[in-house]
Amino acid sequence: MTLFAGIVARAPGAPAIPAPLIAPWAARFGRYVDDRVEVDAGAGFSVFSADTGHCPGGARCAGDGAISWLAGDPLLGERAYADARARDFERLHADSVARDDTSLRTVRGAFCAVHLDTRRRRLVLVADKLALRPIYYAVVEDYVCFATSQRLLLECPAIPRAGDLEGLAQIATFGAALGERTAFEAVRCLLPAQVVEFHSGVQEVREYWRWDRIETIDAADDAICTDIRASFDRAVRVRLDAAGDAVSLLSGGLDSRCIVACLRERGMRVHTIGFGPTGTADDVLARRVADAVGAQHFAYTGDVPEFWPRLASAHASWAASVGVKALQPGARQVWTGEGGDRVLAPVNLTEGIIAAMRAGEPDRAIADYLALENAGFPRRLIRRRYRDRLAALPGAGLRALLERQGGAEGGRRFHLYVLLDEARRNIRPHYEDFDRHRIELVMPFYDSDFVASVLRFPLDRFLRHRLYNRLMEFMPAAATTVPWQSYPGSEPCPLPLPSGICTQWQSWHTPAQQREVRRQRLATAAAVVEAQPFPGWLIDRFVLRTAHVLLRLGVQRYAHLFESALPFVSHPPRRDAMHALR
Repeated sequence: MTLFAGIVARAPGAPAIPAPLIAPWAARFGRYVDDRVEVDAGAGFSVFSADTGHCPGGARCAGDGAISWLAGDPLLGERAYADARARDFERLHADSVARDDTSLRTVRGAFCAVHLDTRRRRLVLVADKLALRPIYYAVVEDYVCFATSQRLLLECPAIPRAGDLEGLAQIATFGAALGERTAFEAVRCLLPAQVVEFHSGVQEVREYWRWDRIETIDAADDAICTDIRASFDRAVRVRLDAAGDAVSLLSGGLDSRCIVACLRERGMRVHTIGFGPTGTADDVLARRVADAVGAQHFAYTGDVPEFWPRLASAHASWAASVGVKALQPGARQVWTGEGGDRVLAPVNLTEGIIAAMRAGEPDRAIADYLALENAGFPRRLIRRRYRDRLAALPGAGLRALLERQGGAEGGRRFHLYVLLDEARRNIRPHYEDFDRHRIELVMPFYDSDFVASVLRFPLDRFLRHRLYNRLMEFMPAAATTVPWQSYPGSEPCPLPLPSGICTQWQSWHTPAQQREVRRQRLATAAAVVEAQPFPGWLIDRFVLRTAHVLLRLGVQRYAHLFESALPFVSHPPRRDAMHALR
């Protein structure tokens, strides 16, 4: 994987980029001591990059005044092994020079790319089909800035820091901004299968793939399972390491065990990492699955409570335990079941949500979804005069995303929202800190060809794990010898859980982790209440001070108010932006 960040003048014939705009990248590009930062610069452009050595092949292609940068692995077509990144990169570069999207339509991996024609000053930003690998950009006066993380992008002092009211309201409701929005007015991120091109002072946006145009067919359950299993096997095969080794996460659910069982079926030597708290279903069942399939298991026992930092800590602990360097390329390619629940069993969809969408009632579907997710806009935080206008923004943003999938039937539109927005929002924190942990996620469930194969079949078959449970009969036999955790309201596992263990929906944190969560909540609350400057014109500070007192007394029910207020306080919006909402 390559990290990159750059700035390009929009007008041809521009002079070199002023030093103050690029000095922060030169000083603080990577947060890992051994980074070797490359700089490509010329008249009107400057791009910084660091190749972390994850995949073979160069990080850049140059020739005839054209340069490309690639992060991740696009996986063009059918590969025997994931060892052709350099060849794929050359094809994408050549197609970019020719302004041809043919190769992009065959990508199945997670990546982002930038192409720059330095002579014609044509800049092209590209996202993968699910936009899993983020690429952020900002148009600032005469320049376009871009980067593989928000942190890197915001190192450029030219980018305004004013908060985006709609993005902030969405973060307060969903935990992340929707669509292309971020917390900042000036910053946007690419959407799935999106190409953003700047040429001759004009910005153009196009899509090289449309998920809502996949034609649905029907078939018997066994035929569907046979097709899906074959497609999943291909998704695993194209990502295999020719050395025959794999590192995989393993929990007490279905997704990760399918990954591990299929890897073992292909003769891979598999190290598994479990990071569920000791004695929980995620811990006990992961150990049993590893034994059943013949994997070497490591159980992490640290007290880091948050998911993505806990994963990074578990990986580092595993590497130390087996005596390998955590940053060796093979050691940091980590297989994961990420996406299985969104692709094969959209657990955050119900028959009611789908029925509302098919009845042409998206607002009812959105209300049901918010209730299911226990999400809602924190109205009490907002000054009364602005409350209604701001509270309407998250729902309007979600409705706009549903309307983007107009080629699909109503129920599928909501499923596509889950796949194309929820998925990348969930994984975004991992890539934001990639320059620290360097863990490259290998995600067969998010293989674009696999996702397309699933979307060919009727959505209703997949609700409540109905077809997923049936699919397990088509997976390697060892995967079904150990019970798995079943989502509340979904079809139960046919095998009983061991007595005395709790699932992740009952209690996931250990007492030590719970203490750490409370400590973090108090720290967040203090930071929010004491913040300077504070957007008092928008946020009611008295409400927060009262909630802070209760939190210090041990009342946890108002802790969410500080998480909701934090984005508004960290990135205060312009007051005149509120008037534009009228």
